[in-house]
Amino acid sequence: PRFRRALELDSFCALAYAGLAEAKVHKYLHWDGDPTFIEEAREHAARALAMEPNCAEARTSLGFAYHITGRAADAMREYRLAIQLDADEWFGHRLLGALLGRQGNYKHATPLLQRAIALRPAHIGSYDHLYQVLLHLDRKREAVEIAEQGISAARLRLASVRDDQESRLHMASLLARLGREIEARAVISEALASFP
Repeated sequence: PRFRRALELDSFCALAYAGLAEAKVHKYLHWDGDPTFIEEAREHAARALAMEPNCAEARTSLGFAYHITGRAADAMREYRLAIQLDADEWFGHRLLGALLGRQGNYKHATPLLQRAIALRPAHIGSYDHLYQVLLHLDRKREAVEIAEQGISAARLRLASVRDDQESRLHMASLLARLGREIEARAVISEALASFP
């Protein structure tokens, strides 16, 4: 609703179109996987880039749409462009780091995920991705420290934003990875109670 409201106020707001694009990818991921959401995401990102070719957020949103549909090379290109355009584009860092991590390129994934955490410490997914990357690099002590930091950051985030399901689910994942099953299950129960 906020992005649409922004467009009502300014129909040439590239950032609003970039935000709508990202929202459509999340809708695809978390709803029923309707491919029209991805098509709309690409259209919104393209419209943002037509208005503002240097809109890093639009590059990230377009990359996200490619990423989710298995077009890894296209996604990486867009994430790299986003980071080149704006060194503080945290979501581009997180998504590129996560993608490189999944491909086994742990060495290059690590600094991207560290940067994502430094830029946006309240977004817990970056900790979860970095934890896994560090484990693959046999840096278990650092991985555990990152997981603990992520759990603490999630608790802090949820104290002020109670409906942040992404933080809640990444916190549960980190707790489970550390073998804290009872705590992880409690967080999942809370998530289900909040949003059945």
